[in-house]
Amino acid sequence: TTPKFEGFTEMADERSFQAEATRTAKRWLTRAQQVWEEQGVPMLSKMQKNPNSKQYTGIVAFTTFIVWYFFAHDILYVVSLLAEMLRTFGIVLLVLRVVKKTQSVQGLSLKTQQLYAVVFLTRLMFKIAYEQDYIYALIEVAAFSLTAYLVYLMRVEYAASFSAESDTFKDIWILGPCAVLGLVLHPNVTSSYFINVLWAFSTYLEAVALLPQLFVFHSASRTVDNMTSLWIVSLFL
Repeated sequence: TTPKFEGFTEMADERSFQAEATRTAKRWLTRAQQVWEEQGVPMLSKMQKNPNSKQYTGIVAFTTFIVWYFFAHDILYVVSLLAEMLRTFGIVLLVLRVVKKTQSVQGLSLKTQQLYAVVFLTRLMFKIAYEQDYIYALIEVAAFSLTAYLVYLMRVEYAASFSAESDTFKDIWILGPCAVLGLVLHPNVTSSYFINVLWAFSTYLEAVALLPQLFVFHSASRTVDNMTSLWIVSLFL
């Protein structure tokens, strides 16, 4: 009879642990929502009206605090997650710049946005298939959705303001070499050859996806506005 009682005890302990973990997660989410409503929303609203470096620094500091508060036990995870969040925040700024500020996509590269959409989609597949980290996956979903929305704006809603004559960089010269490198040079981080290639391809592609945008800046010889500058800075953080 003793093994049965031990089994019931283990099940009770496991249920108690799960219940406590659920309560802790709810407290964290409630606290995060409260902090976001009190600090994040007013800061983002102010930045939308008058974006400048001080407000951007405030957003970075606030995001750093939130990430550190929840994940201080793993410094590498903090750095990686913070970079992902700031990059996604940069895409939010670019969407606001197009929709709220200029109602124009002039000066932006459609090819760069399409390449980043591929980056985020392939990385999302890797995160789900291998890491099963749903925080990362959620951020990748947000980044992909926002970038896909930018592609829609450039192709459909604000197509009249898109300067196709400036966006002349051949993206096949980016996709082709990245695909070949991914097939040949990839780490064995999983037991799946396809997932390993997918991870390598997305990493190589992200490193050079900004090239068409840089060519647009060079050919158009335009002054880059604040929000576009902050988007680029966010990509390199």
